Amino acid sequence: MAIEYVDFHFDVMCPWAYQGSRWIREVREHAGVDVRWRFFSLEEINRAEGKKHPWERPWSYGWSMMRIGALLRREDPALLDAWYAHGHMTSKWKSTYSIPIGSASQIGHVVSRSGRSDGADGVEVSEVSLHHLHGIDIVEQLELRSL
Repeated sequence: MAIEYVDFHFDVMCPWAYQGSRWIREVREHAGVDVRWRFFSLEEINRAEGKKHPWERPWSYGWSMMRIGALLRREDPALLDAWYAHGHMTSKWKSTYSIPIGSASQIGHVVSRSGRSDGADGVEVSEVSLHHLHGIDIVEQLELRSL
């Protein structure tokens, strides 16, 4: 049975996820599978007791970037793919993305149309949360199988 798609869960701040995304793009190119980009918050997984959840803060590095990614995907999944494909980490706390010229103008248009500096409109918070919870469910199922 041929695999039609792969759900790739990622946190935009994670350099290992980014390296894995480069590999899965090669798989996509050679095997013809569809890659469905899914968000996963390491910030939430590693949140210290008593600290606010990332969605409760005005800006949260990984979570806020994933919200922008969700907004882009809603407009066109290829925009999310292009945005993440050209991302790279510049430091532990700062993420800088260089985008191809055509995509950059589309992405800027989508974010500016939302009317907020971070591009958020509320719907993407639910989307990021659902993807995150789906990723946790997968891990829990794998843990149960290994028992």
